[in-house]
Amino acid sequence: MDALIKSIVPACFFLLHSFCGCTQPQENILDQDDVVLVDSIGTNKITFNRNTKGVDSLKPFIISRIKLAVDSVSRLIEMKNVEFRVTVFPEPTMPHSGMSGVAPDTEHIYLLLNPGNKNLSWGIREELIPTVAHEFHHTMRHRTEGYGTTLYEALISEGLAEHFTMELIGRVPPWASGAGEMDFEYWLSLAKKIWFDSTYNYSAWFTGRDSIPPGTGHRLGAWIVEKYLKANPQERASKLYDADAEIFMQYNEE
Repeated sequence: MDALIKSIVPACFFLLHSFCGCTQPQENILDQDDVVLVDSIGTNKITFNRNTKGVDSLKPFIISRIKLAVDSVSRLIEMKNVEFRVTVFPEPTMPHSGMSGVAPDTEHIYLLLNPGNKNLSWGIREELIPTVAHEFHHTMRHRTEGYGTTLYEALISEGLAEHFTMELIGRVPPWASGAGEMDFEYWLSLAKKIWFDSTYNYSAWFTGRDSIPPGTGHRLGAWIVEKYLKANPQERASKLYDADAEIFMQYNEE
């Protein structure tokens, strides 16, 4: 089993319990329309929440990186009708970069920033593009197959988003660097017992609660998708955003 897959810890595992895996942002913070349109790229919009105190000097840099992300991602999947909402929301951001991303529906990608983090400029430069890639794959899945309601379907959605990010940037995403090891086989065996449980504990499997290591669900999903891609070398994650999760099932064995 590849050490690369064992080490994956995607951006969204740092999100708080209430976010539920890049798909359900905290309503009282993000589900609002108090935003200002600052730019557009085709049918895509860049908006900033009015509460962006602390990042005003970074706005031109953020806008330029979002535009580059749209251009880069569109080389693999054309990006249309997405609204980027840049918001100051420190709590769920990643400590090493001061940012994170959320894709809750078919048309929004939230970029969450912590202006108090000294690494924020580095994070915008190094992680904004791969974060947008990961979240946009979720957006495309929302538009087609859906994120999924069972543990297995969520594993596939997260695994596909990770592999799409790697397809775009040609390497493991920056946020995966230095991730710790876990008893992969043990957690895989437990996950298999509740593959199709729609009442599974998302926070436990994807954010590291109830004694399950952080990012476990993402690593399991990336491993399953990798097995499929190795067996079907003509396939790419960029072409699988609308794939039925069932096609990956036979590849979850060692």
